[in-house]
Amino acid sequence: MVMINANEAFDNLNGKFLAKLKSLKIQRKTLEAKYEATYEAVSHTAIIEAKFDLSVFERLHSPTFVAIEMPLGNVKKYPIYEVVGINPVHYQMIGIGSNVPLQIREEFLSRVGESWGRSDETWIDITAVQTDYALVEENGKMEFERQRLVPLVGSRVHLLSIKTVKELLCVEGGIEIGRMFGFDIPLVVDPDSLIRYHVGVFGFTGVGKSNLTALLLRKLIKWDPNLKVVIFDVSGEYTVHLLDQLDRAHFYTTELFEDMESLVASQVVPESLEERVEDLKLRETVSYTHLRAHETSLHL
Repeated sequence: MVMINANEAFDNLNGKFLAKLKSLKIQRKTLEAKYEATYEAVSHTAIIEAKFDLSVFERLHSPTFVAIEMPLGNVKKYPIYEVVGINPVHYQMIGIGSNVPLQIREEFLSRVGESWGRSDETWIDITAVQTDYALVEENGKMEFERQRLVPLVGSRVHLLSIKTVKELLCVEGGIEIGRMFGFDIPLVVDPDSLIRYHVGVFGFTGVGKSNLTALLLRKLIKWDPNLKVVIFDVSGEYTVHLLDQLDRAHFYTTELFEDMESLVASQVVPESLEERVEDLKLRETVSYTHLRAHETSLHL
């Protein structure tokens, strides 16, 4: 169980991050399953108001986690939320609408633009979503617990320190799969959990799903050379992504390619490798053999 010193858990940017919970929105979504069963998913979205400061505003543009303070008897608990959006607000902006004459709007906007960071009428609305984790403090020590606590409006909010984020997201003795943007620390995951449990990689086209999946596979194969992997490659992406692992692989296809050139042409090459496609040596790596008229096996 990870223990954290209470004085190292938070990084409030030298006292500049001054924030409190403004409101809490409860979102419910009903899901229908088989046999007419229904389930209701409940999530909490926190709206946090922070005093405007340029260094705080800049920090919140990077991935950030916050903890909302909840004194409960002799124990303090801090539900952890992930920041998903920020909105700088100036009090005088609230009354500026399209019905205000142009000259007055320009005067207001000039006044607003000059007062960011220098006026008490500015603040930052922070939108954060529940993580189902909380820090529990007792006797100057903190540890993580899986909890769905409902924080109280007006409660003080803290920024998690980089050390605490590392303890929250990383495991000891795992495999490093990259560095976390905004924290500049390695992301270390448990390889055994990746193999034994369900894992999904989701994202829009072009964000790097196949790259990440290939990286995970390469890391897992290095961690356990006896690991067996089956890939259903419907788009022809992984031959190039895993070219360095093909010396002990078997490639099966339901398509009957006329020659090696047509096979190579069917594979997707990442943009970063398009100019080096001739250097990939796919032709030397893949050998072509027939099994049956309707089935082809490529032994790599």
